[in-house]
Amino acid sequence: MPAKRPVYRQLVDRLRKQAAAQEPGARFPTEREVSERHGISRPTANKVLSALVAEGTLIFRKGIGTFVAERKLTYDLRHLLSFDAQARASGREPGTTVLACTRSAAAVDEDRLGLPAGGEVWRLTRLRLIDGQPCIVEHRSVPVARCPDLDRRDLAGSIYELFTAHYGFRLAGADQLVAAVPAETDDARLLGLAVGAPVLEARAVGVLDDGTALWQERTVYHPGHWRFRVQLGGLPGASGRGLVPAG
Repeated sequence: MPAKRPVYRQLVDRLRKQAAAQEPGARFPTEREVSERHGISRPTANKVLSALVAEGTLIFRKGIGTFVAERKLTYDLRHLLSFDAQARASGREPGTTVLACTRSAAAVDEDRLGLPAGGEVWRLTRLRLIDGQPCIVEHRSVPVARCPDLDRRDLAGSIYELFTAHYGFRLAGADQLVAAVPAETDDARLLGLAVGAPVLEARAVGVLDDGTALWQERTVYHPGHWRFRVQLGGLPGASGRGLVPAG
């Protein structure tokens, strides 16, 4: 018989659902109110609220109170999911502004694409939005030989769907490295941040099922809209692979 979950953990789940039903910025019950309403001690109520603050569901403002935090999209690093799908699954409205799709010679740092000398790439830059707010700047390089008419395609939707449905590629996943870095000038401007502000940057190489690379990208995430999840060890469905972010 499975062990019963601790009372405080059950209450964390219950209050998380309560917060989800409220508007971001709404005042949340105090430690005393939670204690009285649910018949638990003040220390336990504090532990519950602290857990919700730590996970980003609530935000504590010293001397003012506890409030429902702005909702962030959770990106699961184990799966290759489109940006549009992630946004809509979270009840948010996605949007995309295509900033550029230009053709040029591959750069030295695009060596993982395995292009021959003189090989060309499409440089695709897109600004992704959530409910009209900028949240991602995506810089993607794709070999021209793989997608010769990419500049004539609809690039405002899922690039993964375009790769599979139009070009017939079979995507295997991607190798990705995520780091906190200072925002560069153009990325900061597009995301509405100060130059040098901390952002999450993902550098990734997308791979086909035959092991060859199809794209290389640098994606910059606005820290106020995203959180990343990855499972480690032997949890059900866990994987040691880090997959590329929203497309």
